[in-house]
Amino acid sequence: MNLNICVFSSSRGESNPDFSSGAGELGLALAQEGFPAMYGGTSIGLMGIFAEAVRSGNGRLTGIILERFKSEGIMDPDLDETIIVDSLGERKAIMFERSRAFIALPGGFGTMDEIAEMLVINALNRSCEKPVILFNINGFYDPFFAYCKLIYTSKLASREEYGGPVMCSTVRDVMAVLNTLRLRDGR
Repeated sequence: MNLNICVFSSSRGESNPDFSSGAGELGLALAQEGFPAMYGGTSIGLMGIFAEAVRSGNGRLTGIILERFKSEGIMDPDLDETIIVDSLGERKAIMFERSRAFIALPGGFGTMDEIAEMLVINALNRSCEKPVILFNINGFYDPFFAYCKLIYTSKLASREEYGGPVMCSTVRDVMAVLNTLRLRDGR
């Protein structure tokens, strides 16, 4: 099974030192642990910080970027692999197909869309277990996690069916989840 780790994040947010630090720590940890990373392909914001950290650890990095962002000049030019797509739907489909797990750094509405879609695709494809990990820097995802609990307790969805998300407050916690997957996959 493919062990690409897809990271969702913002092309903004670099002004928050805790978010920036978390993005950098995560990128470096993935590289050092030998997990190839996949992300949105830009060179700005938290995405850019994450990508630079992966490179600093000599990790492998794939970017899946919209043609529009390439045209705007924010595509990261130093990727191991670049995939240019025309739509967000195409981007998310490739990310799901080529990734073993998903990690969400703090992000905006695009990140929320990606999280929700991966949870739903996981539920529809019950034979695959691709965890969605929320890297909960400074409690950023506490309200979203509470919302998920409300959905489950209101019986609008089943936790068994959706299987997540997994909440992690530190890079160490994130890596523990990923290394458990690696062991389960026999790698």
